Amino acid sequence: MRIPALRERSGDALVLAHYFLNKFDQQDRRSVKGFSAEAKALIESYAWPGNVRELQSQVRRSVLMSESDLVSRRRL
Repeated sequence: MRIPALRERSGDALVLAHYFLNKFDQQDRRSVKGFSAEAKALIESYAWPGNVRELQSQVRRSVLMSESDLVSRRRL
C-alpha cells in the first residue's frame, strides 16, 4: 500500500495544520485561534519534505511563539 506524501495531497496540509493548532492551543493553554492569510498560503505552497511530522512540529513551535491570536507567516 502506497500512502502519498503530504505534498501530493492538495488541501490536506491546511486541514492538518488547523487540527494541530487546535490541539496545541488547548494543550498549552494559549489563545491562538487560526492562521493569517499569508500563513495559510505558505502552508499550502510548501512541499513539506518532512511530511506530517514536520508540519506538526512547525505548528507547535508557531503556537508557542505566537504573540497574537493568529499565527503569522513570520512565525511559521
